[in-house]
Amino acid sequence: MKHQWQATYSDVSAFLLACEESEDPLRLRDAKYLPQIAKILNQFPTWREERLPPPRVSQSEYDKVGLTLLMWIWQSAHVGNACLIFPYVIPMLPEILRMSELNDSPELQLYSSAVLYVLSAVMPPAEYVAAILENLVIAIKSSQSWRIRLHALPALVVFFYRNLLTVSQEGVSQVMDVLLDCLGDENVEVREMASKALSGVVRCSQRQSISPLKKRFVAAARKISLPPRRDPSYADSLRSLHSAILGLCALIESFPYSVEPWMPPLTEVLAPHSTDPPPISTTIRKCASEFKKTHQDTWHKDQHMFDEDQLQSLSTMLVGTSYYA
Repeated sequence: MKHQWQATYSDVSAFLLACEESEDPLRLRDAKYLPQIAKILNQFPTWREERLPPPRVSQSEYDKVGLTLLMWIWQSAHVGNACLIFPYVIPMLPEILRMSELNDSPELQLYSSAVLYVLSAVMPPAEYVAAILENLVIAIKSSQSWRIRLHALPALVVFFYRNLLTVSQEGVSQVMDVLLDCLGDENVEVREMASKALSGVVRCSQRQSISPLKKRFVAAARKISLPPRRDPSYADSLRSLHSAILGLCALIESFPYSVEPWMPPLTEVLAPHSTDPPPISTTIRKCASEFKKTHQDTWHKDQHMFDEDQLQSLSTMLVGTSYYA
């Protein structure tokens, strides 16, 4: 009988009284299974070390219990009281992110990635926003695995978009800081994902940051020069320069259908690097190609924002294309 559905309140009067006296009359924060979840989470580090090698990895305790929890969260996120998942998800987030990089367990990887994204589709109670944002930021900053950073960045940014009106200024600063950190990541895929995320964040909420970001990236791009390939500092210099170029491209791509007054001078910063080694040259070419595509219909007006040298620089960025000449 105890597992049968029972009304939360005996009658309407009891519910109305709870609305007056309780801060949580709908009991959205009532996580009655949290002690059991905490016990399971405490065992995950041991189970992770005891995982069986492929092809028996799916029979591991870690994989079986982890998949069960993920499927429970996934199913619970698709019902009317979906916001009840957040008290459970917050302590589970670090482990969910670890599961998202397990290439030897496709099903576990699939559901962990799905749960990360479904978090953004469910509107959490306001007090959980900061905790989830902080957990995602900490996971990205502290993780030794580039795959975790790569999976967590899109989840962080989508969650940021969905809860933009309730994110504090401190939370905004955390997101901007972690994106700028990831622009200099050792892994090129993480750097490119951070650039794409930064473009969206600037477009939707951080236009006041354009000027300081532009100065920062321009200064870095002009300061860094690539040494010969055999030089020990070559890899670090290439990564730092690529970070600055990605930042400039992110700013340009944050306004895909307009030409802002600060954009044309950036072509003269980017063009000299259009023949640099990949991934710098490919990043610049891709940025110029996207710019060409999104401004093609309005180019008869947009071209007047550029002087002759800037038009030539834009053509150079396209690697010989005469479209802007």
